[in-house]
Amino acid sequence: MTRYKELVLPDQYDDIDEATEVVRAFITSGETLVSLQPGKFRGKMDMWGGLIADIVNHIVNAEEQLNEGDRTTIFRKIESGYRARMTEAFKMSGRFLGSDN
Repeated sequence: MTRYKELVLPDQYDDIDEATEVVRAFITSGETLVSLQPGKFRGKMDMWGGLIADIVNHIVNAEEQLNEGDRTTIFRKIESGYRARMTEAFKMSGRFLGSDN
């Protein structure tokens, strides 16, 4: 059985009546594995963009705190990696595995 380190839930999680996990991602041997719940934002691609922006902001905050980096430099490095990966996007494979709830 594969073992992985599960993340801690956000502090606000205990105060929420209902929540839906929409993204789960793993890094293994240099490969990225991603599972999505696409139905939550169906037809609202701008919501996915907002989620990606929130994730990037959290990454920048963490990197800035952990390594005392410069926010602009961190954003630029993330953007560079994003642009490089997006050029490969049409070569990626994947399939819809689960329910759309």
